[in-house]
Amino acid sequence: FDKKPNLFFILFDMYGNEDYLNILNKKNNNLFKLLTQKSFKTNNALSNYPSSLFSMPSIFNSDYFKDDIFMSHDRINSGKFYSQSTYKNSFIELLKHNNYNIKTTYCMGDYLEKRKKCYFYKNLNYLNKIDISLSEAIFSHSVFKHSYSFKDKIISNLFFLKRNKNYVEVSKFENILNKMNVNYRKSNFLYFHFTLPHPPYIFDKNCNFIKIPISENTINNQLIRDYNKRKNGYLNNTTCADKVIKNILNKIDKIDENSIIILISDHGPHLDHNKKDLNKNDVTYTNVLDLYGSLLAVKA
Repeated sequence: FDKKPNLFFILFDMYGNEDYLNILNKKNNNLFKLLTQKSFKTNNALSNYPSSLFSMPSIFNSDYFKDDIFMSHDRINSGKFYSQSTYKNSFIELLKHNNYNIKTTYCMGDYLEKRKKCYFYKNLNYLNKIDISLSEAIFSHSVFKHSYSFKDKIISNLFFLKRNKNYVEVSKFENILNKMNVNYRKSNFLYFHFTLPHPPYIFDKNCNFIKIPISENTINNQLIRDYNKRKNGYLNNTTCADKVIKNILNKIDKIDENSIIILISDHGPHLDHNKKDLNKNDVTYTNVLDLYGSLLAVKA
């Protein structure tokens, strides 16, 4: 090569594989047909772990972790491990050795402000908000819940933005490609992490914000008790993700048709609440897919 190819690593958090989406009876699922038309190689993949904290470091380190680390329930230590292991690993070091320019972007929907935001990071050692905050839980189950939105905008969101003010607001998630300062004549590794179709389920099929109870503005499916709400919310977010994926791939074709594109998710949808009660002899293929079934498509 006169120039090493641009690498697009595009992650849609919690996007299930084709087998699991078929089990959920997802209708009009044309994503995999589109990927075939665009010469992607697809696979009904299984993630190494059922959690982003472990699956992403595992991907970038090309390895599994010690059982004592994986079985630990210390979320803070897990977060530190995620941060450290995704910053110093063979894959990233290999990119640097080959003079790749590395850019990391994390895109999410802010339900309270009804805005779509994309944050820029210098490397992969970052953490998003782990879960529903203590203040969120207290206010949403108290007589003060109607004042929660105002309180959260002033305190919680400002605290989050204080950690990283380097973000842009986009009307559509795919527009992030127009907001990045990238010289495509050089070799780039561009990492995009989209919080779709991961909860909270705040979008309709066309990626417009919908109204949900504040108690369901959480990334934890366990806090959304009704299975049909989880399933329907997930499928709507998935259809929204499909539209974003299609538009992003079309934009990349115009930017650099010779680039390498990795379209991936980090773990399964986690829609089943009863998985923790299963005896290992009772585990079905569907149970496995719910935790580990992941999107994987590559175009090189």
